[in-house]
Amino acid sequence: MIEKEKRLQAPLHHLGGIVCIGRINLSSALMASCMEDGRSIVWLNENGRFQARVEGPVSGNILLRQAQYRAADDLEIILAMARSFIAGKLRNSRQVLLRSSRDSKSDTEKMH
Repeated sequence: MIEKEKRLQAPLHHLGGIVCIGRINLSSALMASCMEDGRSIVWLNENGRFQARVEGPVSGNILLRQAQYRAADDLEIILAMARSFIAGKLRNSRQVLLRSSRDSKSDTEKMH
């Protein structure tokens, strides 16, 4: 609602999260529903500065998180991961360029 006029309505299950800018009030029922579904709510002030975030229970694998922190301190693991990321990006970029080349050839052939 903006100035007592409904401007938009969307099913809650379509939203991954809610960001409120300015002085926004939400019902406790809406907040509870978001928390149950794992949907976060973020409040920003009128200038877009972060004010608060509310999230429901967060689940995670503590053993995985610990391993990730240990790996982040190991230079060899970091370098191996970086090499892998770059190699993947290069492969993907090559595929995009090849696809673009095929598409442009196909478009040229259609014109003749």
